[in-house]
Amino acid sequence: MTRAEELELAGEFASSMRGRFIISKALHYAIGDLEKVEGAFQEVSDIADMKYLREQIFNFPIEWLDERIANV
Repeated sequence: MTRAEELELAGEFASSMRGRFIISKALHYAIGDLEKVEGAFQEVSDIADMKYLREQIFNFPIEWLDERIANV
């Protein structure tokens, strides 16, 4: 498979319902970890951009994941 074909498949997956769900989970956990960083090292603009992507494109209701992990 060529690189172009692999990129096309990856793009199709990212656009699929499953791909969007996986990306929303990744954003959710990344935002949570980045928000734990204190002071000058917190990447405020990255957090804002990730929140924008999560809210506008990858907007699955996944907050229940935090509760599920807390009960493990």
